[in-house]
Amino acid sequence: MAQILFDLESMQHEKTIFNFEKLFEQNKFDMIIEIGTAWGSLTVFFGVYGIIKHCAIYSFDIAHPQTLPRAYLTQEICDKLAINFICGDVFSSEISEKIKNLINSNGKCLVLCDGGDKIREFNLFALSLKCGDVIMAHDYCYDKNPVKNMTPGHILPQYVEIQYSDIKDAADKCNLEFHLNDNFDEVA
Repeated sequence: MAQILFDLESMQHEKTIFNFEKLFEQNKFDMIIEIGTAWGSLTVFFGVYGIIKHCAIYSFDIAHPQTLPRAYLTQEICDKLAINFICGDVFSSEISEKIKNLINSNGKCLVLCDGGDKIREFNLFALSLKCGDVIMAHDYCYDKNPVKNMTPGHILPQYVEIQYSDIKDAADKCNLEFHLNDNFDEVA
């Protein structure tokens, strides 16, 4: 069953927004960089957060949301919510440099890897993080066999596209720490 956010069908778990709220309570982000816009419902949530908290929002996708069957992110919404939507390949030199420069700019940054190659996205952009920045990936689970580590009541992720072994080298090199892992594990 699809989840609804602002009357828009969402590709996120029903608890995702509440977990982002916990993350936002603990962190004052100056910028959110979303890689993988898709239908745009989570982007709209970020846009509302951006207005309330004076946070710059950037969303990158290889396809413009208007070309998708359930497109919600229109130019009008982007304009009203001050969402900077950039259509293009995040692995192209031009756009990857733009993202790295955004991460390296002043202020605390959240990077959400939710595009078509989350492993590559995470490993590439983690190297640009500043102390205090946060990077995360949708469809993440510590390992692809999560049942052995599950606690009672834990929800099994539908899709596991990225696991710790995929990002271990970048995590070690950048001294990354897990943050709200129990909360976000259930909404992978």
